[in-house]
Parts: sequence; C-alpha cells; structure tokens
Amino acid sequence: MVVDALPETFALDDRPVCWLSLGATIYLGPPLDLSGHARMVGALILGISGPLTMTADGHSVRARSVFIPAQAVTQIVQVPERVAVCTFDPTATRVANCTDGMRDTGKGVYSGHRNERILIEMFTQDVFNPDGILQQLGVPSPSTRRPVDPRITLLGEQIRSDPQTTLSASEAAATVGLSPSYFLTLFAAETGTTFRRYRLWVRLIHAATAVADGKSLTQASADAGFASPSHLSDTARALLGVSTTAALATGARLLVD
Repeated sequence: MVVDALPETFALDDRPVCWLSLGATIYLGPPLDLSGHARMVGALILGISGPLTMTADGHSVRARSVFIPAQAVTQIVQVPERVAVCTFDPTATRVANCTDGMRDTGKGVYSGHRNERILIEMFTQDVFNPDGILQQLGVPSPSTRRPVDPRITLLGEQIRSDPQTTLSASEAAATVGLSPSYFLTLFAAETGTTFRRYRLWVRLIHAATAVADGKSLTQASADAGFASPSHLSDTARALLGVSTTAALATGARLLVD
C-alpha cells in the first residue's frame, strides 16, 4: 500500500484506491467482503462493472447502487468485478440527503441512487475527484462547507496532533468554555461526526498512514492509541466495513485527506 499526497483530484490507474478523510471513505477496486456484520457508518455500494445482489433479512435486492444504513446486517451474494464503496458518518441530514429519491427496499436499505449514472461515470474517468463524488452522494465533506467554528477547529487540531489523547468530552468542553451537552451538539454540527467517532477516525487514519509508510501493524496500532492490532482491526471493520488485513491484502493505493 502506498500513501500519496492528496490533491483535489488525482489520476487513476488499474490499482485499487482507498481514500480516507475524517468521517468518510471511498474505495474503488475489486469487491471486499462487506457482508454479515453491522458497521458504525452508512455505506453506498456501486456496481461499477455491473449490478450487485444483496439480501437484508431475507429480502433480495439487485441494483447498480445500494445504500446500507449503519447497524444493518446484510449479505452480499453477487458482486461485479469492480465496485465503489463510499462510507460516511450517519447523521440524519447526511442519510436523508443520500437516500433522497432512492427506493426503500425495507429494513432501511435503499437502492437506485438518483445520481447513480453520474457517480459510475466519475469512477470510470481517468481523474478521480473525491470531494466531487461526496457532493454527488449528497454528503459533502466538512472541508467543502462553511468555515468551522474556531473552538472546534482548535480541538480538532489538538486531537489530530496527539491521536493517543484520552481527552474526554467533558474535558474538551471545559477547554473551550462550553457545557458538555452544547459542546457535543456543536461538535457534531461542525464536523459531521460525533466527538467519539472523530477520535476513532483520527486514530484510524494515523495508523493507516503509518502502515503504508512501512511500520508494522503492532507499531502503527500503538502509535495511534489502539490497545492492539486487533483493536485497530475491529475499529476499521466498524468504520469501513472491512478489517485492516483485508484492506491491506488488496494492495490498494492509500490516499489520506
């Protein structure tokens, strides 16, 4: 896995790609095993080279695009040779924006994204634009929105500079002179994710970058504040829907925003 500096767009080749940002990821490549477990985030799966078939609570869905909500347990039974998987933190606004116009197939699973054709075209072009893809999904990254509250910016910088931090929400709120309840509401509104998940995203991205730079999973896990490689793998599976071992096995080109 190779880490590259991330411009706004970059050239695609035949290698799988995994793009990570705080609160969202985009994977493009051969199918990953995303079945049989619940994740903490929502996931839109696109069949780039053809439709995919999945089941949720015994109900079968066949489509080019399927949205799987957080905590839903699904079984993907047939996938094309090339897929795109976009995950993002499941705030109510983001989920509503992404699923607007999609067909509710039951149990919260949706099919037929309104921008399905545009998204597939974007994934088959020579230039890849992750922010543009998130815009088409209806879940733009915080970097494309209005400026973030400076108090939240300060705390975000503090957490990113020390991913091992044990700073609690109450301590963070006190640092910027806010009540814990208002701080948590403001943090989620400004970053698009919860304070707890923000810390997990920071640790995951820190560990992924370290592994791609040649560090062992054990060292990368410790440096990022995880108790063990298995703790890192469990977090990756919860946030991305796939373990670190499975992700590394693809040989994907890793891009960290």
